[in-house]
Amino acid sequence: YFNVPATANFADGEYETTLTITFDKEALEIGKNYAIAMQLPEVPITGKQISYTLTVTRDYTWEPYAVGNYSSVLGDRSAELQRAKENQAYFKLKDLYEVGYDYKFLVAEDGSLSLMEEPLPNGYYAISTGYRHPSLGLLNTYLDTDPYYSYFDAENQTIVLSLYFYCGQSGLGWYDEVFTW
Repeated sequence: YFNVPATANFADGEYETTLTITFDKEALEIGKNYAIAMQLPEVPITGKQISYTLTVTRDYTWEPYAVGNYSSVLGDRSAELQRAKENQAYFKLKDLYEVGYDYKFLVAEDGSLSLMEEPLPNGYYAISTGYRHPSLGLLNTYLDTDPYYSYFDAENQTIVLSLYFYCGQSGLGWYDEVFTW
């Protein structure tokens, strides 16, 4: 699926270089992860990362579903809900806290939520916000998908996300974030 150069050239004394990998988007299955493993020779490199795995996933085609208000512990704002053209049960809240950081989830017929990836051992899903708090630093969340706490209610045009916010090793607590349209 990918055209990966066999070698990467480093200028004398440089620790970085650019490697261009190309692929045919149409050949990739939507939602499937494709891994590309890269390895540098160990000698003469010591004490540095010499291997890396790049994961490429072809995204869905997203279409507007609703625009509404997102009520958050970080402040209320307008938000956009989109639906995947290829899978009508798959939604995302676009750029929820920062541009490029979407919250993607599957909605079951009963309104319960799940994510495409496996949950953590504690049963929650880790989702990065991309939001950098002025004094705390980068905030991240755990999503509790228990339908008592997090759900999609199309009839009442409401999504409730039960999120635990944390920064590094410091927990900030559980908050119900609510999107209405």
